[in-house]
Amino acid sequence: MNRTRRDFLQVAGLGLLAGSTPMSLHAAETPGIRRLNDVVYRTIRTDPKPLELAVDVAIPTTGKGPFPTLVCIHGGAWRTGSRKDLSQRVPLFSNRSFTEILAEKGFVAVSVGYRLSDVAAFPAQIEDCKTVVRFLRANAAKFSVDPEKIGAVGFSAGGHLACLLGTTTPEQGFDGSEYGQQSSHIQAVVSFFGPTDLTLYAGTLLEKTIFGPLLGGTVKERREAFLKASPISYVNKSTAPTLLIHGTADTLVPIVHSRRFHARLQELRVPTELLVMQGESHGWLDPQKIQQTLDATTRFFSEQLKP
Repeated sequence: MNRTRRDFLQVAGLGLLAGSTPMSLHAAETPGIRRLNDVVYRTIRTDPKPLELAVDVAIPTTGKGPFPTLVCIHGGAWRTGSRKDLSQRVPLFSNRSFTEILAEKGFVAVSVGYRLSDVAAFPAQIEDCKTVVRFLRANAAKFSVDPEKIGAVGFSAGGHLACLLGTTTPEQGFDGSEYGQQSSHIQAVVSFFGPTDLTLYAGTLLEKTIFGPLLGGTVKERREAFLKASPISYVNKSTAPTLLIHGTADTLVPIVHSRRFHARLQELRVPTELLVMQGESHGWLDPQKIQQTLDATTRFFSEQLKP
């Protein structure tokens, strides 16, 4: 979980992504897709200058909108990574990005920039993601978004945030105030090896290096904070249908996170699937497995979000 951009690079085999040049606001078009990059959804007053948070959007131009929409959340241990990890084009996908692949399947795909832990501690990260959902509903016509059909997909730390989007309600206090007339509720989640119970990191090497900046201490010192940040704490009968994808050899986010989360969803009869990648760690490079997980992702979202 601390391998920065490799959270997603290993999943998709995108070894050439790091070091790519960011695209301009109106990037070159892909047939059938309109891209809008660096779209500011929130401005936070900070010194010495305001902090602008932005999204990159890929919109289908074929077919009849509005379209089901996917909020795409990058990994990086909540302290590194960028929305560009999911919206930059890479040679492996015929010079397409992850968001473009989703747009080709008939989804509006939105790669989210959120505050990292060196800028703000939790719950800033989930507050930003929820603000994006409300921003999309408030601007549904502009982006061809179907406001009734929004899902979230995330990798590692992004999977954790996607699961929080799927489990929490305004009562938990993570929503913030912008676009407050809109709901942050989503209808489906896909999590690639996202941690779901942060208390499991007690006594590990990651406890202080990763969760110290994020949650302000160790599990022993800040147990309630770790529970508050854990998606499994909020699973209920209204939790969004969830697909969990996880490798059995993952040592950064052990598969127990997804197994327990899956079991809890099953107990409450929430639609859920667990795709186990036998022998794989925190991501995989095999092209067939990459395609298998991409196909599972688009199939699950199609079942949950399309008529």
